[in-house]
Amino acid sequence: MRNSDNVTHIGYTIGGISPKGKLTSKIRFISSEANYKLRTKELTKMGMTEQWFIPLPTPMTKANAINYLQSRNDKELGNPVVRDAIQNAVARLIPTNTNTK
Repeated sequence: MRNSDNVTHIGYTIGGISPKGKLTSKIRFISSEANYKLRTKELTKMGMTEQWFIPLPTPMTKANAINYLQSRNDKELGNPVVRDAIQNAVARLIPTNTNTK
C-alpha cells in the first residue's frame, strides 16, 4: 500500500479513470477544479487522451469515491479496462471484512 492510499481526510471532488499504458487504466482522484484542469492537461500532454472523469456529488475519501464510481451506470463502466482499474483500486484501498474468531 502506498502512503497516498492511507490519506482519508482529503475530500476529493472529482474521480475517474485514465490510461496507464496500452492495456490498463488507473483510477484517479482530484480535489479541486483547478487541479482537474492541470491534471487533464498533463495527462493529455503525455498522450493519454482517453480520460473519463466525473464530479462527485460531495467531497469524498478515496474509498467512498470508488464505491460511488462503481454504483454508476455510465457506458464507460462497461469497458473491461475501466472495470479492471476500479477493481484494482477496490482491492488496494477498501479493506475486506475478515473475521478472526
